Amino acid sequence: FNFKYEFSKYLSAQTLIGVTADKVREATFLPRLGVANDTLALGGIIDSRLGSQVQRLFSIYSDTYISFNRTFNNIHTISANLGARYTQSNTDYNVNTGYNSAIDQLVTVGTGDPALRNTGGDIGAYRWLNNYFNVNYQLYNKYIFGFNVAADASSRFGTQIPGALYIATIKSAVIPSLSAAWVISSEKFLSDISFVELLKLRASYGLTGNDDIGNYAARQYYISQNFLGLQGLVRGNFGNPELQWEVGKKLDIGLDASFFNER
Repeated sequence: FNFKYEFSKYLSAQTLIGVTADKVREATFLPRLGVANDTLALGGIIDSRLGSQVQRLFSIYSDTYISFNRTFNNIHTISANLGARYTQSNTDYNVNTGYNSAIDQLVTVGTGDPALRNTGGDIGAYRWLNNYFNVNYQLYNKYIFGFNVAADASSRFGTQIPGALYIATIKSAVIPSLSAAWVISSEKFLSDISFVELLKLRASYGLTGNDDIGNYAARQYYISQNFLGLQGLVRGNFGNPELQWEVGKKLDIGLDASFFNER
């Protein structure tokens, strides 16, 4: 769903909302007849293999922003955006595996050897909030300056990040960038050189951040494990409350050029 409202020819507000819902159910069976035996990690010999799984996904994405774009006296051009992006994703994954049913006509997990049966899955909850502001200024369409800043918050971060920016109780990563460009081909001293269409010198420096660390890498959690035919819980991770975003720094300097009708 996309909605846009124009307050004037210079100022507008826009919002985009997307929803995704998906469910997959699957059952598997490998018979003992015609299939070679295998060995489990704990040493058990398996012949027939049985499994079932269900996966569910529900996610919401939104991007809402205000835009301003105006040229003053054919000299100054300003364009700016102020907005917020939000993502919420919930996943539910259940899986059951079994081995060594008595005959190949028994194909469900419950008919396998209880001592070799495994039950597991994953529940994933993820939320990401990106507040952003960017502004670009052009003088005579020759001198171009840009500034961008974002404050990213993620449910994947730890709860005790030193030096983090707190907005209310939400910890955020501040990610800025700067850029500048000079369109040399628009200067008067190049106006008589007809074979030059574009000559532009540009430079930028910025930070980029990501939270690609898994939903619960910062937290302590438990996973299931089979013990003598019974399911139990064991520790699956040691929590790290100071786990935070990864930051990359990038400097870019370039020259764009086009000659002889872009040949």
